[in-house]
Amino acid sequence: MKRFILSLILLAITQLALQESFAQSQSFQTFKNKFAGEDDVHCFKVSGFIVRSVLGMAGEHEAKEAVRGIHRVRLAVVPRDAFNAQKVSVNGFRRILHEDNFDEMMSFRENGDHVTVYSNSPRHDDEQCYLMLVESDEEVVLIEVLGNVNETYFKNLVKIQSQRT
Repeated sequence: MKRFILSLILLAITQLALQESFAQSQSFQTFKNKFAGEDDVHCFKVSGFIVRSVLGMAGEHEAKEAVRGIHRVRLAVVPRDAFNAQKVSVNGFRRILHEDNFDEMMSFRENGDHVTVYSNSPRHDDEQCYLMLVESDEEVVLIEVLGNVNETYFKNLVKIQSQRT
């Protein structure tokens, strides 16, 4: 019986590891790997629970509900100098996004930064992958969101922000 239970646990761990590897965008991994080891490059990963908790503590209850279906968020911050050192461009990365079946959902300016949001087809029945590319003069930030979000909430938010500027 112990052997059977141990086998089930091992199978469950293997299944979780496989799901984790399939449930990430190749584009984010390519971006992250390209700049690994460069100065001032930072990468983070947080669970959807943490994102919702922070929004709840900040009093952003409507935003918290909009991201209820998020499983994970990964973030990479890369200085423009690292792009120059690697002899690559943001437009080159956009081509990689296109090859990875990401479509542009929206693009807007926020305090001088150019923000573009992409999405691709769900890899599983219930998961969607979104990428947000934020370009400033000093750095490029790539944010990957895995899970379901209320797209209407974010489109309305962008619409309201564009009316203010």
